[in-house]
Amino acid sequence: MLHPSIHSSVNFPVIVPPSTTSLQWSNDGQLFILTKSEIYIMTLNYGAMIKLPKSKSNSHDKSSCWFRTIIDFDRKGIQNWGDISQDWAAVALGSFDIGLRTMAISPSGLTDDAGCVAAVLSSNMDLSLWGPKDNWVQGEWSKIQELTPLSNIGPLSGRPAFYTQVTCLTWSRQADFGINPAPVVDGSFLVLGTRGGTIVFFRFYNGAAYYIDEVQIADHWVTLLAFSPWTVVKKGRCEAQLACGCADGSVRTLTVNQSLLVWYSYTVFRRIHHVPSSDALVVSLSDGSIHAIHHITSEPSWTTKGDFSCSRLTDVRQVFAWTKAGKARYTDANKISGLLPYGAHGSLVWFQEEHHPTNFDYAYDSRHQGLLVAATLWQCPRNDSFIEELSYAFTSAKPTGGAPIHQLGPFLLYLLDHREIYPDVLRVLQNVSDTSEEFLFDDSLTLPNNLTGHAIRPEFRQSLIKYLLNSDQLLRLRMQLITSEILLEASFISFVVP
Repeated sequence: MLHPSIHSSVNFPVIVPPSTTSLQWSNDGQLFILTKSEIYIMTLNYGAMIKLPKSKSNSHDKSSCWFRTIIDFDRKGIQNWGDISQDWAAVALGSFDIGLRTMAISPSGLTDDAGCVAAVLSSNMDLSLWGPKDNWVQGEWSKIQELTPLSNIGPLSGRPAFYTQVTCLTWSRQADFGINPAPVVDGSFLVLGTRGGTIVFFRFYNGAAYYIDEVQIADHWVTLLAFSPWTVVKKGRCEAQLACGCADGSVRTLTVNQSLLVWYSYTVFRRIHHVPSSDALVVSLSDGSIHAIHHITSEPSWTTKGDFSCSRLTDVRQVFAWTKAGKARYTDANKISGLLPYGAHGSLVWFQEEHHPTNFDYAYDSRHQGLLVAATLWQCPRNDSFIEELSYAFTSAKPTGGAPIHQLGPFLLYLLDHREIYPDVLRVLQNVSDTSEEFLFDDSLTLPNNLTGHAIRPEFRQSLIKYLLNSDQLLRLRMQLITSEILLEASFISFVVP
């Protein structure tokens, strides 16, 4: 019988709220974990995850597989909404016990070291932006900007308080204009939903977020936002769909168009359109169960044939029993606060906590003990389909999809468990190398003659960013190099340890 493969499990003495945004992957390949008072930032150390062959160790506590740092939420400067408005509609119930409510992670390339920015929203509707100071993997993350209240922003000044109170947020992906190398511009949007039924667009530039526009979509609270990937309409122009959930249960979608000359326009529809990568919907409940609805676009069904079935998803209970300190009892519940897929090959990341429904004793926050788990619950149907997807990634990846380690992460986890396909991967690397496009610089670009000394540095920096970070060919070469190094290290360990 095929058992789930547990890649790592890490203990956390924290509470993770049950939310769709509690766990998020960034384009830099980092996992953000939202808790009540801080945000943990975890980076997988793939080198440490290479397992020794025929290992007899049954320990699943592999905290060394992760680099970690933290965003420590600062409660100073909390907004007192009563100072802005005496209206009952402006009351924030979350101010009685202030904690973190949700977050949104930007694409790569927004900070000085080409990293990500985290937008953090508290239960008091305080919105702030955070970024790394020096080392984004293990160093300190500090507050970049405080956006609360939005009434301090010129175009929004004088508005009623509930038009400036943020209830939800999302950050779009980097826009794909169909140009290679990609232009050195930020094509992403930070989008905020408010109590007043408005959508507010911001763009991050030069270390701060700037107001772009505001759209009224409803007379109710906007409670949830979701951005689709960008689609190239024609060279230099792209569009995406923004789904907006409202408190009355309705869903609106906005079509966002932008080009290198005209940045944005909107069209409001009363519809929702979703194109999943697979024809199945995976649902995780807080009681520790995971369910799958198959053929979601044709004939929805609870059952199907193959590895991706409900019976395979129940293995999450088995993972809970293996990773629990001591023997699991029938009365021990597995409370899941967040779950993320990691690629399309059966790997999942979730945060679980042992729970006893019959025990009504109050437990302080510091007494809670959670566990971050990364495991593979079902396998890819065939190795040849995995090889095809890997080959496609080597020839089609774009910088707008994130850093090389972020795009390769799901493939690397599969490779660590299937060393028998290493010869096939090596053949793919050889074939891709023989047919890859030549990496060329644009010799027609010249710098003005009057730029000398310090004046040439900005132009030279922009040129490096364009050709080293925004080039499709160089990104794919970096992905091939990372894969080759992982195969080399794993093969070396297999050779020295019989």
